[in-house]
Amino acid sequence: MAKKDPRHAEGFYFYFEHIKLLVLDRKSHALVTVESNLQTSQYKRMISMTPPIVVTIGGPLGAGKTTLCFALARRLNSLAMTLDDIVVAARAITTPESHPGLHLTNNTPAADYFTNSHPDKLISDAKIQQETIWPGMERVIRLRAKGTKTMVIDGWFLRPSQIAGLGLDNVLPFWLNVDPVVLEARERELSAELGESTDHEKMLQNFLKRSFWHNDLICREAKKFGQTVLYQNGDSSVDDLCEIALERIAAHSQFTGS
Repeated sequence: MAKKDPRHAEGFYFYFEHIKLLVLDRKSHALVTVESNLQTSQYKRMISMTPPIVVTIGGPLGAGKTTLCFALARRLNSLAMTLDDIVVAARAITTPESHPGLHLTNNTPAADYFTNSHPDKLISDAKIQQETIWPGMERVIRLRAKGTKTMVIDGWFLRPSQIAGLGLDNVLPFWLNVDPVVLEARERELSAELGESTDHEKMLQNFLKRSFWHNDLICREAKKFGQTVLYQNGDSSVDDLCEIALERIAAHSQFTGS
């Protein structure tokens, strides 16, 4: 492992830079060149941020939140977490009686739930779930915001209004907003994971109506609170979205003096 170079004022970045190059040297020279282009003064400031930041990524199902989360974490040499896993854990240690908002579909297979529930109910249930799980997610985010290492967190249950309510300068949110045509194509693929339905198309359309609601909601809220929306029209790669996020993070770090 490379040691901190005393000739570099930002030795931590130098260390990170060498780790990146050692990995990429096993591949083509072109990839090394692409990564080397990221070695700008902006990104140096970003990597050496003090205190660390918490980056959150939200968006509808199928938007690519987790993919972007882990790609961005690799760029930042940071930790990564999917907050939706907290919901799974919370359901395991609670009951429908103690936390009904976490157990709305306990006794109903996902395929039946989305096939037989009116879109209005799906949206209402989603709001209840988001409100119920938020205290746990808030605690995790606040804890990480006090930590010693930058972290990237993604989650479907996150909302811009909740992040804004934290009032923390070192929590930087990003929201994926997906073109409806692209979102429908992605969720058609994901719908198979819901299970067998007596009416697959009805299940898909109900599922999509909830996703379109969520897609629009977070975009409106993000704009209201001045938070960054990352638009995905199907042409943007994960690297493209990472570049936009990295620029925003560097600008935020410079503005706050981190």
